[in-house]
Amino acid sequence: MSYIGTPAQNFEETFETRTDFYSGNGSNTEFTLTYPVTKPIDIEVLVSNTQLNPHNGSYSVNGTTLTLQTAAASA
Repeated sequence: MSYIGTPAQNFEETFETRTDFYSGNGSNTEFTLTYPVTKPIDIEVLVSNTQLNPHNGSYSVNGTTLTLQTAAASA
């Protein structure tokens, strides 16, 4: 097969999955992550098996600090 231009290169990306678990107490909104995060869309946040939306302000992240808009209820 013929082509014009530079051929596509094969590459493989690997992603490291990390998981942190926290228990809500009805008042805490800040949690310390075990690794730094640069953008809220880089992580998935679940509270009571409901995924929070990073685009509506449900949570924010700054370095290793995860801040929830509303405190998670006691487990």
